[in-house]
Amino acid sequence: MTTQTVISAIHLLAIDPDQANLSETLEILEQACSRLARDSEFRHELGTFNDPPLWPDLVSLWSKLSDAVSASEESQFEAGSVMRNLSQPLVRFTRNIVAAVSRNQLKAEAIEPWLRQSIFHLTSFYRMQDGDMVMLGRLCAQTLSNLTAANDDIQGRLWNVYMHSPEERNIILRLLGSPDARTKMATVVFILNCVRNSQSRA
Repeated sequence: MTTQTVISAIHLLAIDPDQANLSETLEILEQACSRLARDSEFRHELGTFNDPPLWPDLVSLWSKLSDAVSASEESQFEAGSVMRNLSQPLVRFTRNIVAAVSRNQLKAEAIEPWLRQSIFHLTSFYRMQDGDMVMLGRLCAQTLSNLTAANDDIQGRLWNVYMHSPEERNIILRLLGSPDARTKMATVVFILNCVRNSQSRA
């Protein structure tokens, strides 16, 4: 699996998820996720690829995912739908590509509004009744943690946003209220990322 193969698959998804060869694309994403988790050089290669660049397509896919998660019509995110099938691989891919690569974290910060909106809806009582949605919420919390790890600039910006969010929209409180212990743990790690070594945020 080459860098170009991964980039091309994501680019086709971003253009039109319904027209992409979903089974083949999901297989490429799963393989990429596994490699990203253990290969920092691969994270750098994908993050700096420019023909086409990864990040605009990734932002586009996150926008689509967020819209699907928040849709009032269940048919847009029902079991078997394209975005439902794509959701966990997309979030895992994002979680893994930003891990310990500051340049990728900075690029992926453009995804954060869509990540935040997705978390807000995934932590609703309705979504929390679905095991797959609990897992997706956990992956989103882990992504948020990886996005901010060892990156003081991003920590400062996001902490300021979250601390000034109305209580009912505060995703930190919503994640800490999850019934899933691993979601709570990832959220605690995010909080520690932000407040450790920062008197102004502690």
